[in-house]
Amino acid sequence: MAFGWMKCARWIAGIEVPAREGGTGFDMEALAPTRRRTLSERGIAALTTLTAALAPWLVLGHLMERPAPTWILALPGAAWVLRMCFPPRLPMDRAALAVGAYTFVPWAVALMARPRYYSWAEIVGEGQWLLWHAAGFAAVAVVGLALDIRDEMRKSR
Repeated sequence: MAFGWMKCARWIAGIEVPAREGGTGFDMEALAPTRRRTLSERGIAALTTLTAALAPWLVLGHLMERPAPTWILALPGAAWVLRMCFPPRLPMDRAALAVGAYTFVPWAVALMARPRYYSWAEIVGEGQWLLWHAAGFAAVAVVGLALDIRDEMRKSR
C-alpha cells in the first residue's frame, strides 16, 4: 500500500503513523519513521505547517505593506537545529531526519507563490536564507549521524 494522503496528514499533525512490519521491496512506507516523534518534534512540524500555510501571504506581502523577510521561512529549520543540538540529544534516525527535511516545505510553497524576479540582487538576497537553512540541516545531520555511529561503536566494545 502506498504512502497515502491521510498518512501524510496524520504525520504532519503529529499523530503516530505505524511503520509496516516485515515488508518486502521498496515503497514509501520504508521511509516512515520507526519511533514515535517527541513533543518538540511535533511542535516543530506544527510550526512548519503554520509557516508553510502563511508563506504565500508572507512572500507576496498580503499581510503587510511589503513582503516579509525570508528569514521567517527558515524559523522551523532553526528550531529543528536548536532542538537537535541541545540535550537531551535525540538520535539522528529517520524520524529526526524526516522532521528536518519537512522544515523545507515553507520554502517550496514560497517559491511556488513568488512572482518573477527582476534583478540578480533580489535573487541572491532571497536565496541566502535558504542556503543557510540547507547548510545548517546538512551540518547537523552529518554530525548527528557521526555521533550516533560513535555511540554504537562504543556500545559494541
